[in-house]
Amino acid sequence: MPATQSQRASVIIPASASNDLAAASSIRGLVSKYAQSQLRLKKPTTVFVGGTGQEVLTEADWKTNVKSDVILLISAGEEHIGANKEPNGHGAGNHFAEVQVVEASSLANIDNSLQQDNVVLLVHSGSQGLGGNILKKCMTETRTSFGEGSADAIGYMEEHNQACIEMIAVAKTALKKCRMIDIWHNNVERIAWPPSELWSAGKYASSIYNIVPCDCVYIHRKGAAPTYDPKIQLPLSLLPLPGSRGTPTLILQPTFSTSNAWGLKNGLSLAHGAGCAMSRAKALSASAQKYKGQNILEPRLADLQGTWVICDEKGLVFEEAPDAYKDVQAVSQDLVDADAAQVVGWCRSRISYKVRNETC
Repeated sequence: MPATQSQRASVIIPASASNDLAAASSIRGLVSKYAQSQLRLKKPTTVFVGGTGQEVLTEADWKTNVKSDVILLISAGEEHIGANKEPNGHGAGNHFAEVQVVEASSLANIDNSLQQDNVVLLVHSGSQGLGGNILKKCMTETRTSFGEGSADAIGYMEEHNQACIEMIAVAKTALKKCRMIDIWHNNVERIAWPPSELWSAGKYASSIYNIVPCDCVYIHRKGAAPTYDPKIQLPLSLLPLPGSRGTPTLILQPTFSTSNAWGLKNGLSLAHGAGCAMSRAKALSASAQKYKGQNILEPRLADLQGTWVICDEKGLVFEEAPDAYKDVQAVSQDLVDADAAQVVGWCRSRISYKVRNETC
């Protein structure tokens, strides 16, 4: 019963368990409780069948799909907000919003760029279930892939791309003229291939729509950020590389040169964060012990300009403690060594917002 790639557990369903969702001994209830206790998922929301991606919703679904050795994927992410609703938060999981201050920047002479002492809002947001909802509409137990150029593939990509455009539009409208850095990740892009010197010359956009299908590939990013603007197909001048709560967010400038084959070697992508160094279960256990009796929601006395954390879920505070993540400096150095990017500055968080348990 995988919750994430690092959280797995086996569960034995007794013969007396019921498919009836309302029953006290329902299989759904048993799976949910087991996910909470063994995988430390606070609120399991959706269940999918491994291999097919089918969501298990009805009594018939549970009766048909729950068999010996079945793999269930348990999600504690966001439920779909609905087509006529707007997002109301940054989503679940490791998403966050931070008010940061630029402490160093080598871009002082570039107009409209990040300058030292600028205040920025760094938002890492999910789609609140919209992306998963689009995928589930297109996939079935027997249909798990589409042919290039088929009506199904075209329909999925059109809905996928429109969702990305609308989510960005909602965010920018809400923030209006605030300075904002987007972490664009977890998406599919159809892109001309291979990249060439045209990227650095700023001429790629004029030719990208005039190429035959065999000159294109699909890039599926999962936790990675593109090094170009997907809307206008031109290289980005800046990308954030967040560390962990209380550590710097590095400002990267993607590199396009012969040494990285104009971005081919790194798949026209960069890391979109330092990444976890341990599972959430291990981080929760280790951090709870290490910081026992300490208030890690406030800056330490030795660092009065540190980070104030707004998070009403105590377990989540421990799961995402700085110790649970890789060293962002080491991650950035790997990118520099691969000639995929250069570090042009950094920001430091003053306020980190996770979740508030508020009711109206």
